[in-house]
Amino acid sequence: MLNNQGNRVICPYCGYRLPISYSSNSNCKEILVNCKGRSCKKSFNLIIKDGVQKNLVPDADTISAFQQVFGSEYKKHILDIFGVSI
Repeated sequence: MLNNQGNRVICPYCGYRLPISYSSNSNCKEILVNCKGRSCKKSFNLIIKDGVQKNLVPDADTISAFQQVFGSEYKKHILDIFGVSI
């Protein structure tokens, strides 16, 4: 693996930097990861596209926008796009 310095998986819930590294040209989807943070321990699907982790928790404004656009199915769409369930 080349150029992996600084590219560590980050928990989208608590921000803990997991002991999992990836390269700058990595791609993955649907890899289940368990957070090792002391007070977190949540599971999430790891999504990396072109060396950038994509599954970060959406902010309140984004969640509100998804609710307006998708109605009662907004949680399914957030899971599809962000890789985390809320």
